[in-house]
Amino acid sequence: MTVRWGVLLGFLVGIALDAFAQGGAARETATDAIQRRVLDAARVTRVEVGMDRLTTVRFPGPIAGLASARVAAEPHPEALFQVYFQPGEAYFSLRALQSGARTSLNVVWQQQTFVLELEAVQNPWLSVVFEAPKPGSPPAAERQVAMSPAQWLSRLDLARAYPLLRQQQPATVAGIERIQPNTERDYGDYRIRIEEVFRFDAEDVLVFRLVVSNATAEVLHFIPASLMVRVGTRLYPQSMTDATGEVPAHGAVVWYVAVAGAPDGGRADLSLRNEFTVLVHRVSAGVALSVNASARPFSPGPDETDGITPPGPPGPAMSQGEKRPRWWRWWHRWPFRRRASQTEEVP
Repeated sequence: MTVRWGVLLGFLVGIALDAFAQGGAARETATDAIQRRVLDAARVTRVEVGMDRLTTVRFPGPIAGLASARVAAEPHPEALFQVYFQPGEAYFSLRALQSGARTSLNVVWQQQTFVLELEAVQNPWLSVVFEAPKPGSPPAAERQVAMSPAQWLSRLDLARAYPLLRQQQPATVAGIERIQPNTERDYGDYRIRIEEVFRFDAEDVLVFRLVVSNATAEVLHFIPASLMVRVGTRLYPQSMTDATGEVPAHGAVVWYVAVAGAPDGGRADLSLRNEFTVLVHRVSAGVALSVNASARPFSPGPDETDGITPPGPPGPAMSQGEKRPRWWRWWHRWPFRRRASQTEEVP
């Protein structure tokens, strides 16, 4: 009798745990499909829309009007999205008409224009609720989010595990934007390919997954602290990276690089639709990685200058007691150097 009761109890516990797991998965999916955003007229907000389901966007009050070149109330050959909207209502609904379509939609509310970037996806947001900013709070474009080293590392870890988390715990990566540009730059002895770019909107952080390939028969050395991202004519230095600085002969390694905000300390609000170029200083062969090393800057191609002057190599050797440069102190203090052995190699 005791054995039978034990088997029955175990069976009931298994059913309860399975139901709890399914309920948790449903809650995560629902959380991923329901989005809440604070209105900000100084930035573009991305909205994921589907072809077979409606996405309803709600504002805090009656909407004065909508405007877009590729959004129509009725299906049209040139329309990418269809909108359902009644003037004076505080909400409207959207449906994508083409797979992979992207366009912008301007929403006029309280004499301000808010720009939405619409993108057709397979798993769309079903509801987007915009909230009015709190009185006296500065616009999001002016706010700066301070992050600890642990928070920086967590962003890199989220980028690494994004495909798995997207399937098993979608609530964990809700709000993270991701593209796979697979653009590559050839610098002669080495190539840098941007495989993925992730955007963490709240912190104004971009995380790049890079594949650095070595075309030579010797190990190449780079200065990870010199990594930077070029957008147009502006350079954005890295804020965190797991790069070790070494690329094996005829091999390739994966580096994750995070860029946060603008160089002046404010928000950059960089769109993932930008064309990104990654730059890094290469160290001369046989020279140890230190501030006394003779660093060789990247070799720009014909279209790589555009009036940009890359940062110069580290300065000459310093006498004992002389103050080290800020980047050197930062590089030797932060914890990502302890993760050097975890660099992922590309087969």
